[in-house]
Amino acid sequence: MQAAGGLRAAAPKALPKRLKLLQDHVRKKLKRGVDRLPKDGPDPAAQFKHGWRLATAAVLERYPVITPDLHPFEDKYLLGRILEMQKRARPIPPSFFLSEKDRLGGITEPTFDDPIADRYVPAPRVTDADRTNDHKSLHRALQERLYFVVRRTEKSKNMQFPQVLATKPDVTLRQYAQHALKSVTVPASRPRFHVLSYSPSCHLEHVYPSAYQQQHDVYGVKIFFYRTMLISGDVTELRNCEDYMWARACELPQLLGHEYYTAIKPILLGNGPTIDTSDAEYNTH
Repeated sequence: MQAAGGLRAAAPKALPKRLKLLQDHVRKKLKRGVDRLPKDGPDPAAQFKHGWRLATAAVLERYPVITPDLHPFEDKYLLGRILEMQKRARPIPPSFFLSEKDRLGGITEPTFDDPIADRYVPAPRVTDADRTNDHKSLHRALQERLYFVVRRTEKSKNMQFPQVLATKPDVTLRQYAQHALKSVTVPASRPRFHVLSYSPSCHLEHVYPSAYQQQHDVYGVKIFFYRTMLISGDVTELRNCEDYMWARACELPQLLGHEYYTAIKPILLGNGPTIDTSDAEYNTH
């Protein structure tokens, strides 16, 4: 088939085959390692039979529920702006707020009593989960993002994001990210979530200890992290894991390993203000 300009267009049936070849090529490059410059020397993973293992992790985020507290400077600026606007504003006569029925009834002063508004009580910005430091509750740190981390076994020193090994060539890394969350949650109480992109947000290249390398003939593992948004629901029951936590961004350095945290730090967007739960007076605006 001849296209405009004398170029030959590919047959429609050839595209799926080319796409499969491309996927196989990319997967082989990932397992073999990225191309190295001559000055870097040979790839150390090439001497192992399995090279790199591939894994996918889902960075599940609960987005902020309320707007963050204003900085004291912003608070003073907005207050001054309102006061200045009130000085410049022209006065509104009381009759403007009266209806025609009120005027005919001889009412000259409006009343602003609203029984419905009087019954309205705003929800507190600091919840009981903040006061008790309940790390398994989604009702904490409403001004910040929360990240879902799990502890794989009782002997695990650090926590991590849900992750699985990518072993099948016909399954995409994004599908493995979805499987990672499903593998640690029970279907009856599984929250709804959405993987935000088809490409990973960041990755980690972890080199195994030499004893493990010789035993399994593998150099290390490449973990690809996919940002995932919590839509609704909550995690109430786990499987294949010992414990879980909804952690703030500032809590992750103490929960994750240094190498692990350094890899995902660039994609964390939840660095927000610190809530002082020891304060006896809470803001209820």
